[in-house]
Amino acid sequence: MKVLENPVFSIRRHNSSNQKKKGDDKSEKGFVEVISELLLLAIVVFVASQIALALKPPEVEKYADVLIRDAKEPLVTNQAFDVIMLAGSVKYPDLKVVLRNATDGDLIDIAMYNGNQIAGNIIQATINDADSYFSTGDVLRFTHSGVLQPGRYEITIADEEQTLADLAVDLK
Repeated sequence: MKVLENPVFSIRRHNSSNQKKKGDDKSEKGFVEVISELLLLAIVVFVASQIALALKPPEVEKYADVLIRDAKEPLVTNQAFDVIMLAGSVKYPDLKVVLRNATDGDLIDIAMYNGNQIAGNIIQATINDADSYFSTGDVLRFTHSGVLQPGRYEITIADEEQTLADLAVDLK
């Protein structure tokens, strides 16, 4: 007798050890659903974190409004000029004051923080402040060592990152 082989049909033998119980199919579907929910949740959290990083607020530029004026007393009393912080703040160690002759542009002095004052070779201002910031309302009263004559001076106030003020002032 010839055995016919039919590729369309196949006979499958089931071992009793391979047979599934009725409840196994339902628990397997439940497991897959839980895993898919957790995976979906993880993807949503990841996407949300990426959006949050992309939408961080822009960095605000440092802002300071500084007024420079001639001292109330004349130069002959060694009073030079006042620097008044109208708005903003700068750390004293970052502060630099540059004094130039406005007529010819010659550099006269550069004053920097040295622990208790902003001082150069010619100009200096004592710091009487509790915090370490030149902030709104603070005044630096610059004096000089006797070599400044009445005239027009360019005074530049800067910190490590930017120029806060660059003004020409007539000192009398």
